[in-house]
Amino acid sequence: MKIGAVVSEWNPFHNGHRYLLENARKIAPDGVVCIMSGTFTQRGQIAVMNKWERTKMALSGGADLVLELPCLYALSPASEFSKGAIATIHAMGVITDLIFGAEDDDLETLSAIATMLDNEPPAFTRVILEELNRGKSFPVAQGIALSAVLGESDIATKPNNILGIEYLRALSRLQSIIKPHIVKRVGAGHHDMESFGDFASAQAIRTKMLHGDPYENFVPPNVCEIIQRAHENGVPLLSNQIAETVLLACIKTKTAPEIGCISGVSEGLENRIYSAAMESTTLAELILSIKTKRYTRTKIERILWRVALGITKEYDNSPPTYIRVLGMNERGKNILAAAKSKTTLPIVVKPSLLNDDDIFAIDACATSLCSLLDGTLTPEFRTSPIVVK
Repeated sequence: MKIGAVVSEWNPFHNGHRYLLENARKIAPDGVVCIMSGTFTQRGQIAVMNKWERTKMALSGGADLVLELPCLYALSPASEFSKGAIATIHAMGVITDLIFGAEDDDLETLSAIATMLDNEPPAFTRVILEELNRGKSFPVAQGIALSAVLGESDIATKPNNILGIEYLRALSRLQSIIKPHIVKRVGAGHHDMESFGDFASAQAIRTKMLHGDPYENFVPPNVCEIIQRAHENGVPLLSNQIAETVLLACIKTKTAPEIGCISGVSEGLENRIYSAAMESTTLAELILSIKTKRYTRTKIERILWRVALGITKEYDNSPPTYIRVLGMNERGKNILAAAKSKTTLPIVVKPSLLNDDDIFAIDACATSLCSLLDGTLTPEFRTSPIVVK
């Protein structure tokens, strides 16, 4: 059997994602599994719609089975995000192929970069340290170091390429037999705010949705229906700005030592966050007060949500402890049946079974927060997967 996996956020699902899943199905005709971030995304943002609506989007767009990537990994840098996702699909035991989108479909070069990052030759490490000392963020410093080794190539500085490299590193560390495939990104780039035909970036589409501008041409018709139905049912769109009062309140109640225990906080950053929180009245003001060349907006937003959710350093390097099912169709049910005898982690359909799991507790807290904001008030422990006939 050929069963493919796609690491996703679907925030929201758009025409570029449909193109990716169409190609994934050609590579893996027996089924496509998506592992999707839940309430929060890797950019440090609350997802524009809750995970149940986005699961419906995925199933309507070509996915057969949707799994949740826990917040612990979703709210992490590319390396940890990828490690959590790849470890989960590897543990399924039935995934044969990994399909991911990237700006460049040069698997050989991305694989070579992945190998070099794992080995980190002295010259490469030296350039990174020099750039960090100049105040550069780690991603920028790493990109400069790679360019110094590769020549003037910018292949390792593009957002989807960076994630792809980290997927390859994670597969290598696990000595996984899952075969990677690249689908070259078409249309708008990851950060582009301009559309290209029927293609626009998720960021551009989110902005249109939140501002009430037309976005319908850039998402599949069935996804439009899901969004419109949710709107009719009173489910609002979400953003960090909508959640800023809650987030600010969480940060302002913490002491500097408490912030210092949070994953990703180092080099006295806790003092900077604490001082800024005491003087800031808006989220934008707080972020601007903390932001430096070394600490990007995305990194800061991830850290702020980790503070709110209590993701401390004790969770660093924690492997996945379960596989959470968010939704499936009939083919997805067959994939789960096949995985039952091969998986190395418990596959959870009834979340009540995870009452004592610390990683799940973080997700339960995140979902409760999201439910409070969008008015669904859906208890995490009582929510069953979405099943599509």
